[in-house]
Amino acid sequence: MQIERLYDLFDTGFGRALMDFALFRYLAELPAVVWPVLFFVLLVAATLLGYLVVRYQARGRTTVAFATTPDPEEAEPQYGPAIIRPEMRQLRQALDRDELALHYQPKIDLKTGEVLGAESLIRWNHPQNGLLTPIQFLPQEDRSPLSEEIGEWVIQQALRQIQSWRRQGLLLPVSVNVSGHHLHQPNFAQRLQGMLNEHPGIPSGALELEILESMALDDVDHVHRVMIECMAYGVYFALDDFGTGVSSIDYLKRLPFRTLKIDRSFVQHLHECPRDQGILRSIVSLSRTFAVDIVAEGLEIPEHRELLIGAGCTKGQGYLFARPLPSENVMNWVREWHANPGFPVPNRVDSETESRQNSTVTSSSLIADSGHA
Repeated sequence: MQIERLYDLFDTGFGRALMDFALFRYLAELPAVVWPVLFFVLLVAATLLGYLVVRYQARGRTTVAFATTPDPEEAEPQYGPAIIRPEMRQLRQALDRDELALHYQPKIDLKTGEVLGAESLIRWNHPQNGLLTPIQFLPQEDRSPLSEEIGEWVIQQALRQIQSWRRQGLLLPVSVNVSGHHLHQPNFAQRLQGMLNEHPGIPSGALELEILESMALDDVDHVHRVMIECMAYGVYFALDDFGTGVSSIDYLKRLPFRTLKIDRSFVQHLHECPRDQGILRSIVSLSRTFAVDIVAEGLEIPEHRELLIGAGCTKGQGYLFARPLPSENVMNWVREWHANPGFPVPNRVDSETESRQNSTVTSSSLIADSGHA
């Protein structure tokens, strides 16, 4: 029983790497009396390792990563174009020629079926290789001015799309991924305010910025100040891919995140892995301790939805509901989903009341034309 509990504890992040070593398996056979000492030593080692990884990443010296389950949408396809890794000149041309686009994956209330928002995901309509996902063309770590320009382009496009949908009667909050390097720019909050001013009528909470949990943040105190300033403009933050890096708790403790996104690697095997179910319950409990909302990524089968609801997570996204959609397809998808949700939902009146009580974000709904821009 003690061995199983230790395995459960280390079956995430760096723990999976440790479990591949024969030495660790050998240590598992030691008498139970040495486990408290061993546990303390491993905990100290893990803490030190986490500190070193973050500092090395922050200085741009190297990248240390442990294997995680890749996003099927972002992974290299089995058939078709391989990873391109174009030169910066080609990315610059793609940006100038309007070859980049945003696709949107809906976020769903797992109980009521309400469409709560959408995550924006960048794509490249490559003239020769077709539609490319970020892993095929964006550098993993890029501190160039072009990366900042692409980051601002994504935010601008998301704001334009929110405004466009609003004119058509759809209020759909959108989340955007931002890099740690972009967030560290001294004028980030001011430039964001300028972009918001260019798109009047967008309500507070309609834009959310997602920060990867595995991303190194050079100066957490500076990032905290930037986040507070952005929140004053009605822009909130989510901690993305929670549990895959080494700084999860530290970031959650020190930075004012409003949402925690459970990484798909903890969702994909929920229906067959009791350990992942235990980790899920722990993450839900942690979210309650820190008073943050939670959204699960990577739902693919109905059992995922049922297990998430049972654990206390009621918001999610994934192929179970929709793949990332071109912006022009979102309106029709929302209408069709509202008319025929992909799972049984409670009485419509009851679900709307419950959603208003439980949701901590501005929920999406088809709204009557009120003349707002």
